[in-house]
Amino acid sequence: MKSVGSIEWICLTCDSNLKRGRLPCCAKANKMSFPVKSDVLELTWLEERLVAPRICFMQLRELPKGGQLKISGGVVNVPAKIMSIQLLLVFRDL
Repeated sequence: MKSVGSIEWICLTCDSNLKRGRLPCCAKANKMSFPVKSDVLELTWLEERLVAPRICFMQLRELPKGGQLKISGGVVNVPAKIMSIQLLLVFRDL
């Protein structure tokens, strides 16, 4: 995978598997992939967070190598009452 500046990065788990001659468990060859995002809603990042059933609070820190993010500390899931927000989003296009 190429990132900013066309630099290729590989995670340590995949790297160690490849050095041992094994196929990484999260490889595309094992039919692992991210789910396809639906284009039906076409929500912005903010709208996605507003209609989420739970709001997650966590501290993200950038790792020194590779620019990946890690979670620092605990994660708090707060239930959200999204019915009123959903109604606002539905009626904004009318």
